[in-house]
Amino acid sequence: MSQTSSTPHALSALARISLTLVFSAGAMIAATAAEEGPPADLKPAPMQATAPRFVSFWGPFTSEENPPLTASNYRLISAMQCTGDYCDNVALGYEIVPRINFTENTWSPYFSEEGNNRQTCAGFMTGISCQGSYCDNVSIQCTLVSGLTKGSCAWQPWFSEEARYSYLPQGYYAAGLACRGSYCDDFSIFACQGL
Repeated sequence: MSQTSSTPHALSALARISLTLVFSAGAMIAATAAEEGPPADLKPAPMQATAPRFVSFWGPFTSEENPPLTASNYRLISAMQCTGDYCDNVALGYEIVPRINFTENTWSPYFSEEGNNRQTCAGFMTGISCQGSYCDNVSIQCTLVSGLTKGSCAWQPWFSEEARYSYLPQGYYAAGLACRGSYCDDFSIFACQGL
């Protein structure tokens, strides 16, 4: 297994190009939806949302004072939770997908509610890093995987510490993230079907 990594601010031109590759007509539609970001009328997640399905593994929480979270091989993000003021502490829920292998990792530039408030991946999202008070600036790790392709993709409802959790539909995995509100208080996951 070959795995490379770079820091969020040191993306090479090749890595930036790989983040925008489109592999099929279905992915082209997904890429267009990703560029547009979550619709303005996207509904928030219901208060005290409960788990509609099983999550194989919850990682620890991270914030600006803690190291980034990253998935190990064979795990993709299928849920996310946050606690604390302005969604300060973030944890990722993983699902084991035995047939996949990670081939290349890159980190997105940091983003926040000001300006470009989202990042999407050519592959799947496999990590998160925070900077600034209350995890105000976010970077996501994007990973190309073998053994799994993207199907349909959609932005999920906004959630924050009030709803606490966002669970993706069965067979869907995180492929991007958006935020809004003070200190990136609300998150929306860009979820893609794994085929």
